Amino acid sequence: MHFVYIIYSEKFDKYYIGETYETGQRLTFHNSIEDNTNSTKSGIPWILFLALQVGNRSVAREIENSAK
Repeated sequence: MHFVYIIYSEKFDKYYIGETYETGQRLTFHNSIEDNTNSTKSGIPWILFLALQVGNRSVAREIENSAK
């Protein structure tokens, strides 16, 4: 089981799409000032806007890449 997720930063009025096997853990990472080394760090705090469950990681990555 895998997910495509969209998070939203009100600070920048910006959405970010990604893929993961665990949405709660991934959202925690995006909101962590200490652990987040991604481009999403500046948008903290992020809220989960949408999580779409898909069959496997390859499907999730296809969706993620087609949406960017």
